Amino acid sequence: MAQQHFSFPIINMPLVWSSVAIIPLLILGSAVLSVEVEINVGWIIGFAITLLLAFTVLLLRYGFLKEEITLDQHYITSARYGDIPLEDIKKAYSPWAYSKPSLKLKLNNSRSVAWYLNSSNRGLLANTKEDLDTFWSFLTALEKHMAKLDNKKYPPHKK
Repeated sequence: MAQQHFSFPIINMPLVWSSVAIIPLLILGSAVLSVEVEINVGWIIGFAITLLLAFTVLLLRYGFLKEEITLDQHYITSARYGDIPLEDIKKAYSPWAYSKPSLKLKLNNSRSVAWYLNSSNRGLLANTKEDLDTFWSFLTALEKHMAKLDNKKYPPHKK
């Protein structure tokens, strides 16, 4: 079977979680500053809003990472994660806490790799239909490769 190439943007989850975590820190920092340092509350609120806008711009600019995947009979070669032998995959699943479609692979060496996409158009970060179709093609091809390995269980993904 020939190599298959897939290219799609994935969501940069560390940046998303950092952006989400900064909101309560900004509120707490603003409250502490207004009590401890006698600065006008308007300045503190303005500073907090400026930081919030800066993180929003960072999220929009760097929220997606370009992923290039090559899939062959024995390996997944990822631009982000390097070579992943198919026989090292212990478990493949879609994490329930993340947007769909997503794929997380648990490997034999206790390492895990994940690709997160977002099909909802209601958020700041949403993948296009073409990106989602490419990802589904990757999942289907991976499922076929995994089915050829006798001792692997790979549940089919549903659109």
